[in-house]
Amino acid sequence: MSLNIKNPETHALAAKLAKRKGQSMTQVITDAVRKELAETERAAEKPNKGLAADLLRIGREAAEALGPEGRAISLEELLYDDAGLPK
Repeated sequence: MSLNIKNPETHALAAKLAKRKGQSMTQVITDAVRKELAETERAAEKPNKGLAADLLRIGREAAEALGPEGRAISLEELLYDDAGLPK
């Protein structure tokens, strides 16, 4: 097996990291690829996580607080029926 890095920047970055960590370039590249692969696998397992999911959740919660005319529902309307009894 062979991996030939032809990009000068990538080669320099790998060499710099290897020197700092006291490891071979092969080891730091293996570790970096392994870490990136693990991150992408975690992201694939949880596709709706992050900012987009938070925004969607906030939107759903806000929509639930609006009545049919698009106005905010009061706490009393949420908790009590027309006769004043708990829902």
